Order: sequence, then C-alpha cells, then structure tokens
Amino acid sequence: MFDGATNKDHRAVIAAEAKDVVLVLRGGQPLYGDDALVADAAVGGQSCETLDVCGNAKRACVSKDTAGGATLAAVKTAGDAYAPLFSCNGPPPIEPTCIPLRPGEYTGAASSTDSDGDGVDDSADNCPQVFNPIRPLDQGKQGDADSDGKGDACDPCPTDAQDTCTPLDFDDIDGDGWANGVDNCPDTANPGQEDSDGDKKGDACDSCAAANPAFAACPLPVEAVRDKNNPQHPPVGATVTITDLYVTAVRPDTGSSRGYFAQTTSLKPFTGIAVFTASQSPGVAVGNKISVTGTYDEYFDLTEISSPVTTILDPGTTLPFGPIDITNPADIATGGTQAEGYESMLLKIGAVTVVNVNPDAPSDFDEFAVTGNLRIDDLIYPALDNTYAQGAAFTSITGILTYSFSNSKLLPRDAADIVP
Repeated sequence: MFDGATNKDHRAVIAAEAKDVVLVLRGGQPLYGDDALVADAAVGGQSCETLDVCGNAKRACVSKDTAGGATLAAVKTAGDAYAPLFSCNGPPPIEPTCIPLRPGEYTGAASSTDSDGDGVDDSADNCPQVFNPIRPLDQGKQGDADSDGKGDACDPCPTDAQDTCTPLDFDDIDGDGWANGVDNCPDTANPGQEDSDGDKKGDACDSCAAANPAFAACPLPVEAVRDKNNPQHPPVGATVTITDLYVTAVRPDTGSSRGYFAQTTSLKPFTGIAVFTASQSPGVAVGNKISVTGTYDEYFDLTEISSPVTTILDPGTTLPFGPIDITNPADIATGGTQAEGYESMLLKIGAVTVVNVNPDAPSDFDEFAVTGNLRIDDLIYPALDNTYAQGAAFTSITGILTYSFSNSKLLPRDAADIVP
C-alpha cells in the first residue's frame, strides 16, 4: 500500500519513495509500513522494530519475520557498509547509473559523430539511430543475423535478408487483427473471436467448456477430471470445481500429507478423487457432502486436487452408498483392468488370503498382498501392520483404492474394514 495523498492512482506507486510506503504484507503478515498501522492489533505488528524514514515513523518486522534470526539494527549495520537503507534527498551517492556504458569502449552519450552513443560512428553504424554496441559475442562487429547490412536492433526482419516477413505488431502480438486489449485470446490467433460459452475467453485459448470468466475455476464433473479420455478433461494445473461429492475416507490429521477421498453416488468408474490438503486439516468427516475447488494435479500418476477450498454442502456423516463389490481382486491390483477407473473409490473384496507378507522386502512399508497380488496398505489406518501370516484368510476387506510408488493399493479405513 502506498500513500496517495499527493500522487494519485498509478502515479502514487511509480513516484513513491521509501517514506510513501504505507504497508507491506506477505501472506497476510506485516513486513513494513507506517508505525501506527503496523502496530495496530488487527495487523499484528506490535513487536516489529521502529525506525524513522525521512521524518516518518515506520516499523520493520525484521526480527518477527526471521523468528529472531536477525534484527533491524543488525541489517542496517551490515547494509550501511555498502549503501544506506534509504535516501531522503534524491538518489543515494552510489546509485547505479542508467546510462548504458562500457568503460574504454563507449560512453552511452550521443555526439556529433555517434548519434546513438553506442561507440560506433554513424558512418559505419548499421543502426545509426538505435543503440546497438559491439558486444563480445558479436566477434568484433555489430549484430546482423541475416547479413543484410541492417543491424538486428533496427531490422524489421532480423532473420530475413529480403525483409519479406510480417513485422511484429506489439499492439496485436498474435497478428489476428484484434488489438491485445480487446482480443479474447491475445496470445493465440483467432480472428473470429469465437466464444461458445460467453465467458469472454475465446474458444482457441479456453480449456474449459463451461463458462468461467477471468480466473474463475472450471466447473467439471469428477469423471471429466479423472478420465483422460473424457472430452472435457482439463490440462494439468487447471483450477477446477467439483460438486456433489461424498467424503469416503480421511487421512490421518497430522503431518504434511493430509487429505481425504470423495466420490459421487453413481458408483461408476472415474467418479472418485483424492484431495490433498498438505499440512492443513481436511476439515471434513466421512459422509459429508461437499464441493471442492482446487488445482488438478497428477501426483506420480495419482489424480488429485491440491490447494483445495472445500465447502460442506451437507454435514451428514452417513454415506448414502456402500462399497463397490469387486469379484476378482486382480482386476484392481497393479495393472488390473479396473484399477485406473476405480482409483480413489470405496471398494470391497471378499474371501481372500495373504499371498505375500511383505511385497517390498527387504524393505518394509507395512504392506501385504492378498489373492490377485492386490496390496493392502496402512496409509489411512496406521495401526494396520503386515504381521498376518502367509495364507491368513479374510472374509472381506474394504477400503479406498489408491496408487503410489508404482502400485495400486487398497487402503482400509479402520479395523471394521478388515473382517477375518
């Protein structure tokens, strides 16, 4: 924030000096600004160090921002050896010059024989009115890529000696006849300006079939996000909104790998998804009906929504559906025919036995494999261990199907999901 008492609008920023900076925030936390404002309880900078800037009382949150690792006084002492923190009466004495010069080669100042001050006399300069000095990489001559006698700096077609190219119009960088400021795809040529969804973003550069003006998320069904063959499938990194999902499992609410799984009531393939909340508490419970907005990512081939904003539509804690019964566990094991489609969905297998007590041997990640070589993992239920004996039988195992470390795995949610 800048002081707009004297200069207005953009000029308040362009012409601002150190004393005109009213408040600097990063992630909502104060870094620097007016004493009274930074010290206000609502801003939270009461512990920030005070300093005078050209007669104006300021605060700088050096110690607060570095968790005591540095102080304003220490920073000032170290910096003053090279330059002052700020200058109140014009540029500081050692301010770097804006004049382009190279000592012993050119001064950057125009003269009667060198109009552009680039060190090459006008009579020999291939761009006499445009500054283009001889650089070390130019092998002793001014740049002229197409050798047409016109320097690259002033040649409308620097790589075409015949100058038959169409010069770039900086007011219409994609050359489609529409000025950048009114072009609905300024970087992609689309002379027709087609905009099927009417969101002011042209079809040629709009990856979202639904209307999502400006930077709004793209509303999509979950199967469009999950299924790469879906015609509405977004590019990785797109911001999407998925609604009418039910939370089926929540990862442990500790550490930096928190999150949850959710799916729709259709129980069709590609209708479940993982949501990654990192160090933030997921804030949901199994059975909650939710919508989620976030970034579509493929984390080592696991489709997930990261940096999510979750809205609870219904706080109920009873799922309106049960797990999908899987007849052949091999179908959802690594490489199985249904593994990709049922990723992140609630599934149930029955009448299986342990076929490998530790498929990661000699390492041990508390996984075991059952009939069909389907791995069972403790990601959601840490108390699960791979202490079951070879041949141990289960009536059923329920869990979320995930993909990690190049393997599909079933994740029981609690002890009730494992029926001996």
